[in-house]
Amino acid sequence: MTNSANETQDNTLATLPAQSVLVATNQMAKAVEDAFNLDANLIGVIIIDALSGKLVGMVSRKRFMELYSKPFRKELYGKKSLKVIVESDFDAPLCLDETDKIDHAATMGLSRPVDQMYEPIVVRGGNGSLKLVDTHALLLELAKVHERQSMELQETLSHVKQLNDQLEESQKRILESLDYASVIQEAILPRKDLFNQLFKEWFTLYQPRDIVGGDLYWLRAIDGTVLLAVIDCTGHGVPGAFVTMIANSVLNHIVDTVCFDDPARILAEMNQVLHKTLHLRCDGDSTVDAGLDIVLCCIDIKRRELTYAGAGLSLFIVVDGELSEIRGGRAGIGYSGSNPDYRYTNQRRALGGAATLYATTDGFFDQSGGPLGFGFGRERFKEMVAQHAHLPVEEQRRHFGRTLAQWRGERDQRDDVTVVAVSL
Repeated sequence: MTNSANETQDNTLATLPAQSVLVATNQMAKAVEDAFNLDANLIGVIIIDALSGKLVGMVSRKRFMELYSKPFRKELYGKKSLKVIVESDFDAPLCLDETDKIDHAATMGLSRPVDQMYEPIVVRGGNGSLKLVDTHALLLELAKVHERQSMELQETLSHVKQLNDQLEESQKRILESLDYASVIQEAILPRKDLFNQLFKEWFTLYQPRDIVGGDLYWLRAIDGTVLLAVIDCTGHGVPGAFVTMIANSVLNHIVDTVCFDDPARILAEMNQVLHKTLHLRCDGDSTVDAGLDIVLCCIDIKRRELTYAGAGLSLFIVVDGELSEIRGGRAGIGYSGSNPDYRYTNQRRALGGAATLYATTDGFFDQSGGPLGFGFGRERFKEMVAQHAHLPVEEQRRHFGRTLAQWRGERDQRDDVTVVAVSL
């Protein structure tokens, strides 16, 4: 580990480059002009009381030059004392202590009115000294601080147990970086144009509980065959997200190298590979127990034939207005307690007329809510599908999302929620 903790402690205004040019109020504006002429890099001057030496105000180069550039202003200001100029034409500066954190200073600086947002900040030293810090330099240093924090997080993510131990202390930093991690996770999800190419209508309802999560949906088209999967991996948050990345990689590898038209065989291969990849055994020596439940559909679009195999999850089908449920096998994939040689079963259906397939993770079923705090449940989900199946699927997505939100009410989301629907 780097000594990033020490660096974090030093992330104060005292570490930033600063300027300290002081001019007393009993001098004329010409003194400020002379100071700027002597140093082209001077961002401003600090105005102090001629008698007490206390801070009166600050004159920035930008603001001063704007005033001087107006007709007759140079002659006018040259005859006025700084006290009059500061009180009449310059707003009170933002004044902070050198012990203040850089991120706090950036927040305060950018909270000022637009015309003052990038004005220099007056910084008080512990010995009573006064100096100026450039807001642009402050924001640049803040970016460096966040970059260092991101590097800390990368190290932490390689040690999941360390992450859990540090989660409470590092919550704010982690949440900032997880926003970026969610972009990476969403990058492995199928693109909208592939859905548009393969299906008449479709929707996805994808709601991770903790920014990133353990749900994944997956789509491939190979030689006239469409493969669609919805996957619910162990856990949620960061641990679940790690398993989704593994599951996505394993599923792609099997489809590309073993077979693509036999869902039961694909699930059996995934089960064996995940047992080996995650080093899980049934002898009790494993320190973690990770795996997944899955809906896997193999669709022959031209023949309108469906071959389905599942592990722990069901597939719901509406054909010509009739809803049916195809349940998957009970054995999950990759878990230490599951049989690595378990053989999954294919189920085949002729889709006939208009058909819509619905696959969901159990996060929808398990969400507590309603007047008694019960889970939403499988039967209530089926009633919701049957009630809205006649609508365009995008309208169905809005109804599903609104129904779940109303059921949950003020309660927290318990798990990741994913629903995928496609019309053939």
